[in-house]
Amino acid sequence: MKLRILALNLLCAGSLLAQENKLPAESLSPHFEAVAKHLELGGVFYAFADIDSDIKDVTKMIDNLLNTMRENGDSPIPPKLTAAGIVNELGLDSIKALGASSRKKGDSYHNRAFLATGNGPTGLLKILGGKAAPFLSTTLAPAGSDIVMEEDLNLSVLMEVITNIAKQIGDDDMSEKLNEALEQPMGPLSVSVGDFLKKMNTKFTFIAKMDGQKKMNLKDSPLEVPLVNFLLALDNTGWLFPELAKVAKDSDEFEIQSGEGFEVIRPAKPLPPEMDGYKPLLYHDTKTHRLLIASTSEFLTTCLEGKTPLSGDDKFKAAVSGLPAEGNGMQYVSSNAIKEIWTALKSMAKEAPEGQAAMMEKLWELYLPKDGVPIASVRANLPDGILFTSNSSESHKSTVATMGMYPLAMLGLFGTNYMRQMGAAQGGMHLEPEMDLEGAPKATPKGKTQEDPREKIQSNLQQISFAGEAYFLDHPKEKEVTYAGLIKGGFLFEITPVDGEDYKALKLKRNGGKLSVTPKSGEPITQDYSAVTD
Repeated sequence: MKLRILALNLLCAGSLLAQENKLPAESLSPHFEAVAKHLELGGVFYAFADIDSDIKDVTKMIDNLLNTMRENGDSPIPPKLTAAGIVNELGLDSIKALGASSRKKGDSYHNRAFLATGNGPTGLLKILGGKAAPFLSTTLAPAGSDIVMEEDLNLSVLMEVITNIAKQIGDDDMSEKLNEALEQPMGPLSVSVGDFLKKMNTKFTFIAKMDGQKKMNLKDSPLEVPLVNFLLALDNTGWLFPELAKVAKDSDEFEIQSGEGFEVIRPAKPLPPEMDGYKPLLYHDTKTHRLLIASTSEFLTTCLEGKTPLSGDDKFKAAVSGLPAEGNGMQYVSSNAIKEIWTALKSMAKEAPEGQAAMMEKLWELYLPKDGVPIASVRANLPDGILFTSNSSESHKSTVATMGMYPLAMLGLFGTNYMRQMGAAQGGMHLEPEMDLEGAPKATPKGKTQEDPREKIQSNLQQISFAGEAYFLDHPKEKEVTYAGLIKGGFLFEITPVDGEDYKALKLKRNGGKLSVTPKSGEPITQDYSAVTD
């Protein structure tokens, strides 16, 4: 119930905030200003939710339930285990409020979301880094890079949280088993799982750049996939190289080289033909204690030299305009990369059975970035919480609509038509009474009822109105759509008439109206549908 109320608060927050200046001070959330100063009021979306006491109430309820179970008999639940304690270790109790906003920005949207914690990340949230800092990937990645990701990752926090929860449980056998598991070596490495987690406080950076001239040698593939050069950098992981070098020395599959300020492990044998163009290597920069895995030594050199960094790329600068220059995480996907993804998906759709291609493309349109529009996002730990910002083809409002409306619409449309097709194929669904050899209607089998044709037609009209609602949500600039347009767009399967009615002339308008068809055997059947606002 708490979660449902929270979801409702998020969807209704826009209308509530419009009354904010009318509320007395004692009625305002004590956390509203802390969240609002990081958001933008007046765009296409604004939401706020105060959850200061909600998590405490839920954990209290769970703890009462655990106590009741313990009191009512032998229970395997450890006596010291509490939901409140676990929530505290995870840092979830530090989240006081959350909010989000979106505003139009050219052909895309500038989105913000903020988790107010009061004192920065706590508990498991600390795994995503400490204080925000300038990004390194913008100088490491070369201009023209298509995918760039940079993330702080402090796995030692995970070790700390696991240990504290084990102590809270108070089970000696469980603690002993946990210690044994943490003392186990990491596969062929001599370092233990526990030591690996303790030392693995890093920043990982991933860079990928498509080669416009070279294609991958993929056998029997209908697609021409561009060769993608890549680099993965892991800060503060130089201690791991000696461990990996020991494994490489025991195998004839690798060779080890060293020079001034670096050590390298690379394959000793050529790669398969499908990997033609790749000569991967593991590079240890002994000065910075950073490990780098690259597709080729040439691409590694390009990144390390930094002669033409991504920070000077005009397309990148446009994509990240308005985003913080410092943070704990950054993601960037170029318009070229998104175009390549859509090209591959559309090629897959062409191979799909007839009737499914439009549905597949529609689902991709709901959940994937728009073709040709870049995406960029930044996450930053601040003294009073965690800020998420992004420039994207979708606003927070579209995300909420997609999560709530579209899956239900698609499931309903697909399910209804699938059942109709299956029933017709099996002879189990008849749109008209069966006729015997003399032409008289057969008697309905005992235990079965004949469906009223008018009810079936009414159901079809409801299905069309529902498809129209989904269409207008997906096309905010369109004012009307025809029955044929819904089918062409993948929002509706073609409907078989029940009693001679004609759906082809139906047209739906964004501002609402009425659908009407006339069967051969009766009066017109109508269906009202509501206006759709975006």
